[in-house]
Amino acid sequence: MSRLAVIWDPATGRIMKTVGGSEQVIRQNMPPGMRRLHVPAPVNEALFRIERVGRPRIIPRPAMPVTLPSVVTIGEPISLDVPAGAEVRVECDHLGLADADGVELVFESLGLFLVEVELWPYVTLLARIEVR
Repeated sequence: MSRLAVIWDPATGRIMKTVGGSEQVIRQNMPPGMRRLHVPAPVNEALFRIERVGRPRIIPRPAMPVTLPSVVTIGEPISLDVPAGAEVRVECDHLGLADADGVELVFESLGLFLVEVELWPYVTLLARIEVR
């Protein structure tokens, strides 16, 4: 009988992957130390996590508590009030981790840039910033 399960980390509640198939296939896809939770439908690991208090259940990951500007001026520093420890990337290039003061960016060329802010357990923030 085919089933669907999420494989998750009991230390963090992070869903590692969704696996479908027999119970044997699901067990074979479980890394050591991980747990499984049977689910009725596929789960998007980027948007959900496992609530670890009481009986494990799937809940939405919270939104990143920051808003990025949509337009900035070339050469002007902008301060992003992102949570400490958040990883910031522009066009997939790792810029570093935010400290308690957030992160400061300066764009030196015109265009449209994809900015990513990632920190567990928040949903990764993706935003396009236009530099004029």
